Amino acid sequence: MELRQLRDFVALAEELHYARAAARLGIDQSPLSRRIKEFERGLGVLLFARTSRGTQFTPRGEFLLPGARAILGAADQVQQLLQSKVPTTAAIRIAICDDAPVGNLYATFGRFQQSNAETATQRPP
Repeated sequence: MELRQLRDFVALAEELHYARAAARLGIDQSPLSRRIKEFERGLGVLLFARTSRGTQFTPRGEFLLPGARAILGAADQVQQLLQSKVPTTAAIRIAICDDAPVGNLYATFGRFQQSNAETATQRPP
């Protein structure tokens, strides 16, 4: 399942009209119809009933809509967070109990630090 598929689904679910949903997405109606059919085929369920009177939800389509909106909202939030400026004072603190088995933990931290050169290592006082 891809975010694009969920965006297509939500647009059609909110419009219940292929032409309007396609216009909203900035694509032609034919590719939208094809993408929705591929999405349904991949899920193994019908999300929309296509009738002579138009497009309507199936019970599974109704069930999917709130979850799809939530996933897209979360994805948009993550994108906004990544595009915002990260404070230069941001820090990751890791505490380890004295009796915890550390194994290769210190080697793992070293590899992390090497692959993230901008990361500063500080030991607690």
